[in-house]
Order: sequence, then C-alpha cells, then structure tokens
Amino acid sequence: MIRQRHQGKRSAGLITSGSPIDPTDTTPTNILIIGNGGREYALAESLLRVSTPRKIYVAPGNAGTQQLFPPRVLNVPELNVNDGEDIVAFARKEAIDLVVVGPEGPLVGGLGDQLREKGIPCFGPNAAAARLEGSKAWAKEFMQRHHIPTAVHATFSDFATAGDYVQQHTLPVVIKVSSLAGGKGVTVAATYEEALAALEAIMGPAAVFGIEAGREVVVEECLVGDEVSVMAMCDGNRVVTCLPCARDFKRLLDSDKGPNTGGMGSIAPVPGLTPAVESKMRDILQQVVEGMKEEGHPYHGVLYGGFMLTRKEGGKEEGWEEEKREPKVLEFNCRFGDPETQSLLPLLPSNTSLAALMLQCVQGASRETVAEKGSGTEDAAWEGFAATVIAASESYPTSSWPIKAHVIHGLPQAACVPGVHSVVHAGTVRKVLANGARVMTVSGGRVLGVTGKASTLRLAILQAYHGLSEIFFQGMQYRTDIGADAVRSARAPVRVAVLGSTKGTSILPLLKGKPGQYDVVLVLSDKELESGLLENARAAGVKDCRYVGGEGEGGKEAMEKIEVAMEEAQAEVLLLNGYNRILSPRLVRILRGRCLNVHPSLLPDFAGHFDLAVHQAVLDAKRTQSGCTVHFVTDDVDQGPVLVQKTCVVEPGVDTAAMLKAKVQALETEAWEEALRVYQEDLPRVTQTIMAMGVKR
Repeated sequence: MIRQRHQGKRSAGLITSGSPIDPTDTTPTNILIIGNGGREYALAESLLRVSTPRKIYVAPGNAGTQQLFPPRVLNVPELNVNDGEDIVAFARKEAIDLVVVGPEGPLVGGLGDQLREKGIPCFGPNAAAARLEGSKAWAKEFMQRHHIPTAVHATFSDFATAGDYVQQHTLPVVIKVSSLAGGKGVTVAATYEEALAALEAIMGPAAVFGIEAGREVVVEECLVGDEVSVMAMCDGNRVVTCLPCARDFKRLLDSDKGPNTGGMGSIAPVPGLTPAVESKMRDILQQVVEGMKEEGHPYHGVLYGGFMLTRKEGGKEEGWEEEKREPKVLEFNCRFGDPETQSLLPLLPSNTSLAALMLQCVQGASRETVAEKGSGTEDAAWEGFAATVIAASESYPTSSWPIKAHVIHGLPQAACVPGVHSVVHAGTVRKVLANGARVMTVSGGRVLGVTGKASTLRLAILQAYHGLSEIFFQGMQYRTDIGADAVRSARAPVRVAVLGSTKGTSILPLLKGKPGQYDVVLVLSDKELESGLLENARAAGVKDCRYVGGEGEGGKEAMEKIEVAMEEAQAEVLLLNGYNRILSPRLVRILRGRCLNVHPSLLPDFAGHFDLAVHQAVLDAKRTQSGCTVHFVTDDVDQGPVLVQKTCVVEPGVDTAAMLKAKVQALETEAWEEALRVYQEDLPRVTQTIMAMGVKR
C-alpha cells in the first residue's frame, strides 16, 4: 500500500506493507552502532530524535559523533569491529540491548550470527542473508531462482573466458566485482578496450580490489533508464516499511562524469514516481524477503534495492509512460546506503522512534501481532524533501593514504544556515595544533555531508549548497548538480516571493504566475497603501500578501518579518522590485542564492543609481546600448553576480531619460521570467554562484 501526501508533508515514496509501525514500542536504552562514517553519524543523530536512548555508543565513530551529544553519545575507538567476540564482550559489559551494524563488511563476515548466538539483538542480517551484497554472483543466482527482474548476466572466474564473452557482447557492457569493493567495483564500458581494461584491473596481476575480489566477476547488460534506491526495513517475515525512494550520485564530477565514488550526494524522495511504480519496487523487495525465508535465511534489517526503471516494449523513448516503466534490480545491499541515509532519515515522521522500529524488525513480530498493537505511522507523512551534498578530499576517490589532514573551516556557520538539517561528519578527526588550537581536520575520502530539508526539493538543494558554501578546506571537491536533473524533470513551478516599495510595473505581469513555470506565493511591501503593490497582488489572486513596515520601518523589525514570511511561505526565490531599502547583512546571508534584484542598466556600469537618474547617466555617457540586469543580492549594493541581462538600443538625441526608462521597463519582465527559468531548468548555474558567494576558496 502506498500513501501520498502533498503540500509540505507528504509520503512521496512511503511504501508500507499494510501493517502499522508502533512508535510506542519499548525503545532500547543502550545502543551500539558499528561504523565510523557519515551513515553512522546520521543514524546516531536520528536515534536521538524520538524516545532518546540512555546511551548510544559508536564504534569506532568519528570526530562528529564524538561531539554529537556527549555524554549521551560516546565513541568507542578501542573496540575492534572486526572481532565478534570483542563486540559481544562489550555489549554484555555495557548492557547493550540493540546493536546497529552500519557497514556491510561485518555483516558479510558473520557479526549478526555471533551476536544472535549470544542473545544480543542485532539490526542487520546474518551472513547467509548478507550474501545478497557480499556476492553479486550469488545474488544473481538467487534472483534467477525467484524470478526477480534483473539484467541479463554471466559470471566468470577466468580472465580469458570473461574476455571472450565481453568481445561477443553488445556494448555498452557492465563489469562488476562480485565481492565487496566499497561501492567502487563497477565499470560501465562503452568500448571493448574499456571492458577488457576493467577485467584486467579486477582479475589481472594488479588486483586493484584485492586478490580475493579478483576471483570472480559478473558481466551484464547495461540497463537504460532512471536509477532509484529503495530501502526496506524487514523483520524476517515481511517488509515492515520502506523508506522514501532515494537517488544517489556516484560519479565524482558534474553531469555524471569522472570515476565512480562511494557517492557524492543524494536526494529523497525522488519526484515524479507514481504509486504503481513504487508498488512494483516494494513488491520485489517483499519477494526477496519471502525467498530468503523460504531458503532458510530470514532477513532482519535493511534490505537496500538499487533499481533501474527501464522501458517496457512499447514505451515511448522520451516522456516514458509510467505504466511502461519496469523496475529491474541493479544490486542489493544488506545495510543502509550512504549517502542516501543522510537524506532519508531527516524525513522520518517526528512521532516515530527509529530505535523502536529497528527493534521490531529484530524481534520478527508477526503481521497479526503488529496489527493488534494499534495505530502507528501507517498514516504518518514522511516530512518534505531532503538533499545531501558531499564534500570530498583532494584526489578522491583515487587518493592514497595517508590523506592530508587539512583544517576544516566554517562548520559552525554551516550548521546555523536556516534549512540545513545537518552537517554530517564522515572523514574527520580532531587535532591540537602547535599553538594549542583545537581544530577539525580531514581524515577520509568523503569528509562531510551537508543536508538541506524543505517542503520542496529545489529549496532543499539550495539550502544544502548554502550550507556547503560556508565550509572550506584545501582541495575540497563537490558536485554542483546534485538533484538538478530531478528538479528539471519534475517541472515543479518555482515558488516566488516579491518585495517592493513601488507599484512594481515590471513585476505586475508575473503576479498571476505561469502554469508549470512559477507561482507567486508571497508579496511583501513596506508601503501598505501608497505603492499599490499589495492591492495589485491581491487582485491577481496572491493569497499571502503582507505589510512589513511599521515601527522600525526598513530596519531590524522589517527584516525579521521578511525572514519569517519567506520561511512560512516556503518561498524559494525573493524578487526585489522597487524596494527602496537595503536588506540587512543577516537577511542577505540567509537568502544567499535566493534573492534577486533588477537594476535598470547593464551592470557593473551605473551601479548605485536609481530611477530616472540611471537613464540620464546612460544618456550623458553617450551609450548606444542600455538594458536591465537581474543579479544576486549581496552585501555590496548592485555588485552581486549577474544572472540575466537584457539589452535595448539607445538613440542619442532622440531618447529622453523617461523614454529610455520605458524601454528598459519593457525588458524587465522578460528578464525576471528568464531568471526564474534558470531556477527551474539550470539549477547548477545557481548552485555554482552560491558556492562562489561563500567563503573564499
């Protein structure tokens, strides 16, 4: 069953088996999280939100978990996560009543089995079930046995035989390391040379992924479509619930170029998916759980399904009909994905205890038992959208150890950006410099993840990049297009706010909005009656029109009203049109990359001039061309980065200042609309500007 919610709170990918989740279940009091990355930080943070456990231990943890919520969250760096007996001894000593295993290695190695044998609850599958991730060859055989849709494939343990197969295969072809490879063992080869090179790297003398990993490879057809991830929480009998659908971005560089990484960012939920498509994916995951139980390996924990939404025969090449989209399994993982978890857990309903849900999966409650417990979150809405952008270290993902311990700047500022849900630590460590200063430094490939959360995906992305723009360390790498394609494909109208002191001649045609492109959701003015802007906005059907003047007009009180109004309206962009006040530095910073002004000249020339004085200055300078500029608002008046310019001809000796003003005003409406198209169709242009407006790099 799939339940959809809209306007602020929506499920957007909440797929549930029909059995409610009971948030009143007894929450574990002492929890041990295994791992040291961004996923484990996000898990610890989420476990603290509802029914706070008495203690959360993270082994070994990182510098972020160390300072997350002491003394309630404690790192255990001395605990050997590859030694099951060591973990069992620690769990008994500290009265741990739930172990949450983050990475796949310990699960594939049998940690879940060791804990269960000693009666210690473990959220994570046993080794036999974890083969779904530990061996792609075994997973493919399992899918064949249970008729689960996946790519046509073949498995090889001999380099020559694999090479012969590849040379007879239609290109492109996908080469996969069968065993664990840290998310980097997949090559999509467009040529036979690339395919053979990938096989050589895996199975040849170099053994890039290790001798054991080089023993077996999977070669499969290259599926074409949209990639989506779905994580199901399972109790051994069924899928208890699925988290919203997510998408991660594996390639290092924009436009999905560069080498594969562990993930450079993620979004959740994925817009545009219909209930029918989501239901197909949920049914496949349920089919896996039933198949595992049938084979004697009940699956407890998170089952991660990586899907490609392919086109059924008869589907259109572009604008695929949803009923023609057929999910096929790319891979299974036996744990929470990273960085997807950083985008997903912030969406967890505020009345739902993640710890209680995990314990329910561990205990393997029957469908009837769960249903009898009463209402839970079956009708709860997963809250809004989230986007995560990863900051990686220099030379990632090919850098060799040791990684240079560059100092990280701006973490407190990033955490204070409105709309930033979290700044997740993945590869960080605290150090004391020679002068005694305590600093945070780089210690891993993926260093940080900044997550924005909002009622729209576009706003979540803008806020994530705003947070990232406050951070700097030497060699920092990041993508500027996380989620941009999803925003463009969804064609969701840009949510626009307008702020002005005058009638706003050029803005009036925009007030009614344009279907599928932009909606004016908020109009603000510091002139209640005189300007006519609020009156015109109401006449155009804008429901939220506010007067922000009064005592302290143009000062702190007005700025606070604007800030509150933008947040309440969940407006994505603020357009200044004839606003005769200067925004406060705080408001300019809060709206970094989201506040635009129009200037009646071709900036940078004639900056600081107003109204007819601008046009007279153009005439006095004997210019033959003028126009208008839509630019981002910064602390320096009329000095922000230019987004759009429109030009018109100046006729010396003919045009007056008033005539030139009329020409330019006619262009301003076009300029505004073009600027809004950028937010809808070319979001990386905006995110690149946001990063450039951040700390000096």
